[in-house]
Amino acid sequence: MPTAVTNDPEKLEQQVDRLYNEFAALLPDWIAKADKQRQQILRTFFAAISEPGRSAQKELHKTQTELETANDRLRETQIELNTAQDGLRKEQTYVKALLKKLRAARTELLGLRPQIQANEQLVKSMQQTIDSEKQISSILKDNCETLRVISRRQEMELIQNRNELMGRQDNLSSLISRTKTQTWHDAVDKGWIRAREEPLPVGGRCDDARAIANKVFTTEKAMYKPVVKMLKAALPNCAVFDTHSSGDNASLKPDITITTKQVNMVHALYVRTITEIKKGKILVRDKAQVINYLCQIAESQYWRRQFTGLVTNTEQSYFLQLRRTNGMFHRFEVQTYAPVSFEESVAYLRDVVANSPAETPCTPPFNPALGKIQSQRGMTQRSVVAEFKLPRPSDAVGWVDGVTIPPGCKTVCVKRAYCADETMYPVRACEDEINILKKVHALGGHQSIVSILFHDDEMLEFGMLPCALPADPKTLNANPPLASSILNDVFCGMTWLHKHDIIHRDIRWDNIVRAGAQGVIIDFGAAVDLAELAGGTTTYAGGYLCCPPRLLNALDQPYHPTVADDYHAYVLLVNTLLMPGTIVGFESGKVESPLSSETCMLQDMWMRLRENEIWRPWVVAAEAEDADTLGRLNMIFDGLTSVSNPVRREGGNSDGEQVGEEAAGEGDDNEWDDEDDYGDDDESDDELDDMLEGLDLGA
Repeated sequence: MPTAVTNDPEKLEQQVDRLYNEFAALLPDWIAKADKQRQQILRTFFAAISEPGRSAQKELHKTQTELETANDRLRETQIELNTAQDGLRKEQTYVKALLKKLRAARTELLGLRPQIQANEQLVKSMQQTIDSEKQISSILKDNCETLRVISRRQEMELIQNRNELMGRQDNLSSLISRTKTQTWHDAVDKGWIRAREEPLPVGGRCDDARAIANKVFTTEKAMYKPVVKMLKAALPNCAVFDTHSSGDNASLKPDITITTKQVNMVHALYVRTITEIKKGKILVRDKAQVINYLCQIAESQYWRRQFTGLVTNTEQSYFLQLRRTNGMFHRFEVQTYAPVSFEESVAYLRDVVANSPAETPCTPPFNPALGKIQSQRGMTQRSVVAEFKLPRPSDAVGWVDGVTIPPGCKTVCVKRAYCADETMYPVRACEDEINILKKVHALGGHQSIVSILFHDDEMLEFGMLPCALPADPKTLNANPPLASSILNDVFCGMTWLHKHDIIHRDIRWDNIVRAGAQGVIIDFGAAVDLAELAGGTTTYAGGYLCCPPRLLNALDQPYHPTVADDYHAYVLLVNTLLMPGTIVGFESGKVESPLSSETCMLQDMWMRLRENEIWRPWVVAAEAEDADTLGRLNMIFDGLTSVSNPVRREGGNSDGEQVGEEAAGEGDDNEWDDEDDYGDDDESDDELDDMLEGLDLGA
């Protein structure tokens, strides 16, 4: 059976080899059996078929080798193709992911389009606001320049008026040509000073004073220390201070001040008596100086009827006694005493003045656990404020829960309901003020509002922070950036109170203190809580200078407080700071009368502010309770740099009922009036005239 021919070259070669071998095996037999002719033909045929087979075999091997090489290349190409396909599949996957993200981004973009459009509108609105603020800023700069011109004009007018007044006084002095002795005798003639010297009822002598009297001192200053030491030993129930050598203005203070024992500083409120030490002959002006100091003490101690002072050169000593003749609102008179020895004068201080009920000053009414007063801060007819060392919570009654003490805080201001003459002004508790401050504390407080630390059970006394410097308008007037910052603090604190239904009702410079660069509102004695008032009415109890315009003719009528009342006070706060000349000589206590010149002055001021092109927008904003507009009022000072020689209010207080500065701010520990002082140097006759004229005034 014939063998099927395969297409496989390898198998085909094997078939050929097999056939060839089979044929070669059979051929010898065929040759042997064939004749010679046939044998030759067979051999020729065998040779013919043998050589081409080998050649074909070689070609077949060559072709096979090339085929294998081609197969290897094909396999490599296949591998490269597979690799390229894998890469292509990865690229396709990446492209698909990108397309997916692109579709998601397109969807998100479509969703953000309204927000983008809203933001574009917001940007346009903000740009419009910025343009508007630029216009307002430009207007404010123009207003600042206008106000500066007005302030300078008023300053020049005030200086001119002052110069004219001084010229008139000089002319008057030159015409009259009176000496101090003549002025003294004029006061004697008018009955203000009793010419007849009464004998001093001396009951003994002080032996410790004899050593000082026998000693010779080269200077007056050398006398202070030994005299103070001797008086401290002679007067154990009093505190004795060398006030001549203390402070920056030592020449404007009494040489020696004797006060209540419970104080650690000098304040006219606690002074029992004063002593002036002179070297050489005692003159009329020395006696007048003592009277001047006694008048200042009497001004603070309005309930006291008798004030005794001593002037001595350690050889002769003169006592002068200032008497309130018939109540606190009547005139004074001066009793002079015949001279006595220094030993007798110290004995009289020890035995009489230091123990006389008529010579007793104010006794600090504070909780004894607070210790000694560090400084006196102020006093009204119904309260007194002083600074103490910060007590421990266990030493203070009613420590408020959750209060925090600022780091480095060492003192606290304490306010006490108090009146030296309870027959005239009965003591009322500070309950309303304490409750409002506790509400402020419970709401988290505000950095521009005083914070309460503790209070007593009777609601008569409470402690507060910060113990800060007064926001002195004189300093702020000359420092516009600081003025702008303090005013902004006050406005932020005031609006925070309004947000919580609290109306302060007494926004004025007496009730602003400065803790560093931070303005703080204090004195909530007149504040009301609208939530507790519940739509009802009350009577006005704030300062007269900051009285709302709508109440000037109806101070005694019930009314409902509004935030506009505080806003009007804020406008006046800025106005009086920018142009302090507007309130020079203003006696706010007279505003209580609707027919007084001060009431008419305030009414006229508000009318002029409303008519003024610069101030009208702020007054209208106050009436409309527009806090956004009023919040920019402090920017008036942003356009100013510094004011040269600013005209400021000198002395006085902004409210007639206030004796001291009721503030958690620091004042001079020695509260002596510098303007009416009679020091060791020569003084003008006019000063002595003014002092003696003051003897006819009430306290």
